Amino acid sequence: MIELKSVSKSFSSQPVLSDLSLQFEEAKTHVLLGSSGCGKSTLLRMIIGLTRPDEGEVHLETKPLSAYSLFERSQLFGYVIQKFSLFPHFTAFQNVELPARCAAWSPQKVKSRIDELSELVQLEPEMLEKYPFQLSGGQQQRVSLMRALILNPPYLLMDEPLSALDPLIRGDLQEDLLKIFRRLEKTVVFVTHDLREAVKLGHKIYLLNEGQIVQSGLLEDFQSRPASEFVSRFVQSQRSAAS
Repeated sequence: MIELKSVSKSFSSQPVLSDLSLQFEEAKTHVLLGSSGCGKSTLLRMIIGLTRPDEGEVHLETKPLSAYSLFERSQLFGYVIQKFSLFPHFTAFQNVELPARCAAWSPQKVKSRIDELSELVQLEPEMLEKYPFQLSGGQQQRVSLMRALILNPPYLLMDEPLSALDPLIRGDLQEDLLKIFRRLEKTVVFVTHDLREAVKLGHKIYLLNEGQIVQSGLLEDFQSRPASEFVSRFVQSQRSAAS
């Protein structure tokens, strides 16, 4: 389980997260939803340890995140971001195998695991011999997901992984991610600004505004029992954008 205990974070004296506490249940997909600048990506980076809270603590399982070494965290978390972050001078295969090589896996074990993941994300094996610039955006994101999963971490963090893709490819990948999440049953924390995407993928949605969780739950909670005027306006703006 991931737990945040009264965490706060500011950049240049500007508060980004304010006294925020929440828990992410195991084997569920949790979606952090909100507009740009609301603190959702900072929260994700805090969970993985790339950003440290000014106050409060992040706990992973039974102890503070700070008690885990960098190597231990690399075994526990898979991390996928919006811009793919693939090394351009590596083939797709080399990008995927990199964490396993750092963990001193044998070539046979690496190959077997990559074959499994290629089938899981539905990426043709021949695509793994290509360089990132030779792949479409959707294919690059599938490679990024394979790299995040190669060590079979219990936690998968995804920071707006589909927002750079065109609508058709994004829709296809949403369907594929939904199947992958159900099959793997990992604890997923997924960041998006798209309510429809949040509803499609998440077991629970957390809406952020100005560094705080203003409401959590399911779509019907946001629609029928909005916690504030901001929640109502956010839901209505998403409806208007979709129409």
